Amino acid sequence: MWITVFGARGFDEMAMTSEMSIRYVRPAVGDTLWCQVDVVSAGQRNIVMNAKQWTENVDKPTSVAQGSYVMPKKSSTL
Repeated sequence: MWITVFGARGFDEMAMTSEMSIRYVRPAVGDTLWCQVDVVSAGQRNIVMNAKQWTENVDKPTSVAQGSYVMPKKSSTL
């Protein structure tokens, strides 16, 4: 999810995790772990996302997560 923030905002900004909830559904058994992140909402300061991980069958996730990130205010003084 943290990497997805930079896709929405660019690499110049810093993102801080505001909230994260992860539910582990089943063991991640397999050679490759896949993840899909969907941006639910991207406002001025907050970005909310959902993520799903799976190994061999996309319809059988190994974990699901929801998280939000906050973009800190930029300081005008140096």
